Amino acid sequence: MIKNAILTILIPFLYLLAILIISTTATILGFGMIFLSILGVVLAFIGLFLWVLGFLNLGRQAFSVLPKAKILKTGGIYKYFRHPIYLGITLTCLGLSLSLGSKAGLFYTILIIIPLNIIRARKEEKILTERFGQEYLEYKRSCGIISFMKEVMKDG
Repeated sequence: MIKNAILTILIPFLYLLAILIISTTATILGFGMIFLSILGVVLAFIGLFLWVLGFLNLGRQAFSVLPKAKILKTGGIYKYFRHPIYLGITLTCLGLSLSLGSKAGLFYTILIIIPLNIIRARKEEKILTERFGQEYLEYKRSCGIISFMKEVMKDG
């Protein structure tokens, strides 16, 4: 119970810290490459789109405690990505870091945000497997997290 309360506070703080690091180091440590800036803007918009669409597809469930989920969402954006919110957060942080030229933000995204989202996704998948059983396992087989990360998220 206390662990969940700490995580409820800590996780948003870690995401906020990413934005603070990116924004405060942007003008100091620029990459100086227009291509990376444009790529970053595109990634940030795609990430934000996935992030928001993930929340919209979950509806009220987006703000409930995961173990209380009563319906397994497999339609909408969840038909294509098992974790669009985590993917969206990652792409947004990565994109902002690139577009603003924040080396510190890029390192923070790689060292903190990506591992954090992988850990959260694994925990969520364990809970969903316990909650929905075979239905979730079938969904998991039919929908990759994202194609290049299948090995990272592999069970075991």
